[in-house]
Amino acid sequence: MPGLDELVTISAVGSLTIITGSPGAGKTTLASRLAQLSPRGAHVAGDTFYTFLAHPIKPTLPESHRQNNAVIRAAVRSAAALANAGYEVFLDGIFGPWFLPEICEELTGAGFETYYLVLRVTLEQALKRAAERDPLLDEEAVRQMHGAFAQLGRYEAHVLDAGGMPPDELIHRVRQLHPALRLPRV
Repeated sequence: MPGLDELVTISAVGSLTIITGSPGAGKTTLASRLAQLSPRGAHVAGDTFYTFLAHPIKPTLPESHRQNNAVIRAAVRSAAALANAGYEVFLDGIFGPWFLPEICEELTGAGFETYYLVLRVTLEQALKRAAERDPLLDEEAVRQMHGAFAQLGRYEAHVLDAGGMPPDELIHRVRQLHPALRLPRV
């Protein structure tokens, strides 16, 4: 039988922080570290959901939009289930602002706060980091996604320049900025 302190922790309202940016920006590393630092942390790796598809379409192709939409919705639903259970969830993946309408639709009526963070690094850093992680990397896809995150209009306030920042400093900056990264509830 759990003690009173444990019951209080379990019933606490969770949160969802979406960490995005181009390939090689450091999304997965940051999300994993932030989850490890939280007593109720959970890391949901959005790219994992593409591995569920038997015959995926390359996500950067125009004909992949329906697939990408389904994968993003599935990842957000999974993350939301954990947040609703009181976890501090860090969801990483390519969740550009062009997908925020679908994300917000999935989160309609959610009883937790949602935050949106875009990590930005130089193209050279993105290419180097992504190649270190995946030697078979499609360099053109990295260039394309890096460009897609270059100008984010009203979401520029959600951008953190992570290039060259040591991991501990990056975590500190994210914690400082966190309240300002909140998305409006829908």
